[in-house]
Amino acid sequence: MDVAVIGLGYVGCPLLKRCLEKGLSAIGVDIDVNRIQDLSKGINKISTLDTSTFPNYVIAGKLKLSSTFDVLKEAEAVIICLPTPLTKQHTPDLSYIESSVKSIAENASKSVLVMLESTTYPGTTIEVMLPVLEKAFGKVGVD
Repeated sequence: MDVAVIGLGYVGCPLLKRCLEKGLSAIGVDIDVNRIQDLSKGINKISTLDTSTFPNYVIAGKLKLSSTFDVLKEAEAVIICLPTPLTKQHTPDLSYIESSVKSIAENASKSVLVMLESTTYPGTTIEVMLPVLEKAFGKVGVD
């Protein structure tokens, strides 16, 4: 199974590493090109996480790192791990999630499993993500 993790920060990068350690093929997506280049060399700015094995996974064909969403065509599951900083009104800024869901809808296959791992309010999946995914793929959960 190819698992794609969108957002390779404090949540996404450890999750990506764990997927690899458990034997899954994985895709890491982050719009920060420098982060992608660093991770492909095993360099990570998160001091508590050792990513020195990432180049070995890339060479073995078990890990693909990308700053674009077109690689989602290969994913069976996509896990969104993006920041939701608070706005001035003290509500989560969902713009990163909204943007990534649009990119998922444009690039992933119809049968993809999409999960949200970002900190946000209850209802985000149904109210924000579901309409975009159903517009692209039809009724969610049918096939």
